Amino acid sequence: MKTFTLSTTRTFDDVWQETEICPAYLGTSPRPVKEVGYSRADHDGHRWYHSYFPVHPEYMTDAIKEEFERLAADILETEPVSQGIPGILEFCADYPESVQKDGARNRYNFYLEGKEANYWVTFLDLPKDYNFYLHIYIK
Repeated sequence: MKTFTLSTTRTFDDVWQETEICPAYLGTSPRPVKEVGYSRADHDGHRWYHSYFPVHPEYMTDAIKEEFERLAADILETEPVSQGIPGILEFCADYPESVQKDGARNRYNFYLEGKEANYWVTFLDLPKDYNFYLHIYIK
């Protein structure tokens, strides 16, 4: 059941104003200091598989966790997204302004202001790779 509205307009620009190299993140790219964590998922042709990675676990509250888990499930279970890459392409075709070329693949960016946190949703159309990211930011 869809309980969210995604936007292609980022309304919480302040999130990217202060960044850091976070030891909890397995990389060297700067991360927003307001990032709680993120989920990434891939689709095997039948279902979505996703994992959560904390960036600032101290920011996670029960309310944020509940909202985040509900949002991730709702997005991945929404038709046509539930079908994997073909569904992502069908869904994102209605939002041409969301596309950003990223090498050999397209990246589709969406944003959502939740009650408890802000979210950045990214869909990727490259097979055998992660096709969905959901980043959580404190307000």
